[in-house]
Amino acid sequence: RIDPTCKTCSSSHLRISSQATGKTSQIFLNVGTDLPGGKGYNGFDNLTGGQELTYSTEPIIFGDRAVQIRDWRIRQVRFDLLSVTNENGNVSRIYRSDGTVRGNAKEWGGYVIEDLGEPTCAYLTSSFLQLGEWRFGEMEDHHGRALLSVTHKSG
Repeated sequence: RIDPTCKTCSSSHLRISSQATGKTSQIFLNVGTDLPGGKGYNGFDNLTGGQELTYSTEPIIFGDRAVQIRDWRIRQVRFDLLSVTNENGNVSRIYRSDGTVRGNAKEWGGYVIEDLGEPTCAYLTSSFLQLGEWRFGEMEDHHGRALLSVTHKSG
């Protein structure tokens, strides 16, 4: 589950959680940083502590190799770069096709091009989100543990 949090807070977060493990893999902060997740930040927990899905008051919008979730945008900004950006311009994470990650480099932000464009090369299934050459998905490691994988088409 990809879930924006703290709509009424001064600090917006975007978290990626696993229903299978009850843990959050990653938390992106609107100040241009990210944090590792943990059990206490599961995006499947609602106000009553259950595991039900919640309903968004704002729609998820797909664009050209991009998805916008409230004030967050995940977008392939170049063939080899995927960014997670808050609407304030801060880039919490840049994934590179060579397997490295970068922090707050605003020139690679998902809002550099304001318009999302027509929905193209953006797919959502029950097991992954694909944006252009990139996939976010849950997979098992060799011990059978669920992991978040962010993968470029070239490996």
